[in-house]
Amino acid sequence: MGNNITKQLFLRGAILALSIFSMSQWAMAQEEDDKFSLTVTGAGVQGYYKVVYETFNGILRDEYPEASVTFRPSSPAGGLVFIADGKADLSLAAGAPEIQYAIEGKPPYPRSLKGDLRSVMQLFNTQTFHFVLNKDVADEYGVYSFADIAKKKPPLTIAINRQGNLQVVDVAKDIFEAHGFSIEDLQSWGGQVSWVASGTGLEQLQDRKADMFMNVRFVPDARVNEIIRSQDLVWVEADQDALESVADKWGYEVITIDQSNYPELMDTSQPTITQWSALLAGPHVPDAVVYKFIKALVDNKKRVQQVHPSLKAFSAEEAVKIVNLDVPLHPGAERFYRELDLLEQGKTR
Repeated sequence: MGNNITKQLFLRGAILALSIFSMSQWAMAQEEDDKFSLTVTGAGVQGYYKVVYETFNGILRDEYPEASVTFRPSSPAGGLVFIADGKADLSLAAGAPEIQYAIEGKPPYPRSLKGDLRSVMQLFNTQTFHFVLNKDVADEYGVYSFADIAKKKPPLTIAINRQGNLQVVDVAKDIFEAHGFSIEDLQSWGGQVSWVASGTGLEQLQDRKADMFMNVRFVPDARVNEIIRSQDLVWVEADQDALESVADKWGYEVITIDQSNYPELMDTSQPTITQWSALLAGPHVPDAVVYKFIKALVDNKKRVQQVHPSLKAFSAEEAVKIVNLDVPLHPGAERFYRELDLLEQGKTR
């Protein structure tokens, strides 16, 4: 009987020791997970996305003080190459053209990145095309719509975006072509394109170095309204069906901007295209790190929503709409959305 008691005490001690060991291993693993490092890319060193990155960085540091987050400047297209090659972990600002060309291996990509990208979240779906023309130019040539431009062939200087920004440049080209003309046609009429960033394009519009601004902003845009207070501008009317054909090609949406957003610019509410922006990861990023990244942002969604009006709808329900891309979900993202039972709900685009 004494031997049995001894054996039972030994067994219980062994089980207790094993449990303590397992818990300590789990705690060490958790602590190690919290020491992760991330390199974020996909945008330049200034502007909107740098502010977004800095907010994300602040949230992650508050949630995981041992984490290290750094920023590597690039472009939406260049960011996808970096995460595919393991030179960065997460890429902001990816749009439909960047992702589609990356998968197909079309320029500017040196090869197909299919299999080398993983989707994580949709950041927003509020990046909106603006078609703004100096009124004196509109009056001079009698152009108040894209149909007028195609018919009257004015020699306009149009500020679009830097040529590497495919989500703006290629969609703008498609909008032209859906209305019956091309950039080459514009150039043959004596016009030209100014390939500059959005902020610079608005400066050129204000300084009359550009006749028209055709780029994405968020509605209502404070800078556009600021220029309107000192300069007469008109909104260039687009054809609804033409915009629908372009939006369908890229998986974007046609929306109507209510006149109340730009009362001095628009006579009536106007249709335009709104774009989503995606955050992608490289397949090398550990599942636990991606999971922690999304969870930290969703747990602090009010803080994210305060960054900029474009993010006021940020939530897990909006983020999961990334599942509509032709890019597999990162396992860490899939785990997070599955825990909230959101995967099927996200398939709405």
